[in-house]
Amino acid sequence: MVKKVNQQRWHNLAQKLELGALVVVPSASEVLRNQDVCYPFRQLSDFWYWTHFPETDAIWVGLKDHEGLETILFCRPQDQKDAIWHGERIGLEQAKVDFGFDHVLPLQDFPHALSPWLENASCLYTMRSSQTTTPVYTQALNTWVAQTRLETKSFEPVSHRLRLLKDEQELTWMR
Repeated sequence: MVKKVNQQRWHNLAQKLELGALVVVPSASEVLRNQDVCYPFRQLSDFWYWTHFPETDAIWVGLKDHEGLETILFCRPQDQKDAIWHGERIGLEQAKVDFGFDHVLPLQDFPHALSPWLENASCLYTMRSSQTTTPVYTQALNTWVAQTRLETKSFEPVSHRLRLLKDEQELTWMR
């Protein structure tokens, strides 16, 4: 069900973006409460709307091409050591199957894996949030803007306009 909803939303988004638009949306990060305990995690609303992906430190990317919106999710892979303390992660393969992304790659690949997409991009839609502290996101974004001279636009107005209209499935989930 989530996969189908995501694909419909990505289709709707593709209708609103110009050809070559590159959208980069980060997830929320965990916030430390004290020494080794975090506050309960809550995903950023925009990231949740576009991905339904429940984990921290992930980045969703979409590139508008002639066929629609091609998507990539960058997330942390499963790690047995980390799972002992934080629980199992969804993992790369399962994220692709469950959520419908075209590609799913490890988070650490984010700065380098998008090079071909940056070459074809006409503009860069980003979101800046105080709840996103993923260093790989911030560093890569600053580097891209400096190196490529892409026109940078805020994704919030586009996202919020589309999020205003609720379909039946979303209304059911909200109830």
